[in-house]
Amino acid sequence: MRTDLILENGDLKIENNDFVLGISDQQNAELIIYSEKGWFKLSPFLGCAINSRLNSKTDVNGITRLIKNELLTDGYSNVQVLVQGDKISVSI
Repeated sequence: MRTDLILENGDLKIENNDFVLGISDQQNAELIIYSEKGWFKLSPFLGCAINSRLNSKTDVNGITRLIKNELLTDGYSNVQVLVQGDKISVSI
């Protein structure tokens, strides 16, 4: 998907007084993983709330399954998730 790119601090990326467009699938996946349910008006049940889950008793398989299901719900296919400690790698 091509859309406006977002910087790490949440601001839109701007160059030469114009928005920068690019492939945003990784950014979209990251937003879904960190978001709480209810944050997206058009998809209120979408979101992993990973910050609260990493500090809970949820096991690695449960976190992996949650991330895959949420990304599949958003339309991504062939999602690969790797959880190592507090680091999560997602490839779409």
